Amino acid sequence: MVRHVQAMHSYTVAKLIQKVASSGQISRKDYMHLTSMILSMTTMTPFDRRRINQVLDAVQTQQITLLD
Repeated sequence: MVRHVQAMHSYTVAKLIQKVASSGQISRKDYMHLTSMILSMTTMTPFDRRRINQVLDAVQTQQITLLD
């Protein structure tokens, strides 16, 4: 069961990261979703955690635009 949840989580992360990377923009909802995932998921892989951190850092440095 844990592997299934982790696999589904990785798919969600990959999908969001791909969407953000292709558009250079992230909605506030997606930003909050990524933030929630990184804070609440104890079973997150280091790879997924690193990818989410890269997106959050890019928003902080204004390399990715945060939409309202």
